[in-house]
Amino acid sequence: MDLVARTLDALDWPVVLDRLAACTRTRRGAAAALASPLAVTRGEIAHRYAAVTEVLALETTGESVPVGAIPDVGDAVDRAARGAVLEPETLRDVAFSLRGLAD
Repeated sequence: MDLVARTLDALDWPVVLDRLAACTRTRRGAAAALASPLAVTRGEIAHRYAAVTEVLALETTGESVPVGAIPDVGDAVDRAARGAVLEPETLRDVAFSLRGLAD
């Protein structure tokens, strides 16, 4: 077993990813969480640490990350990519999600 595999085993990495996936709001978010590789370079580690630090700083000031009510529009995006017509309610959800990404 190589060093990375032993490290992942020692960290119970699959358990960590399962817990992370359980905190997501969408199926795509859960899939991305489950596929997260362990950061192994200084650059990757610094980037992830900066993201966590930013979220903690927001919480310290009483702000929150504005993702609580963003609907899962993955299926709608897939259907639209295949040329399907989306219902007005679905388009509203997509627009809401895009506004959330822009903020």
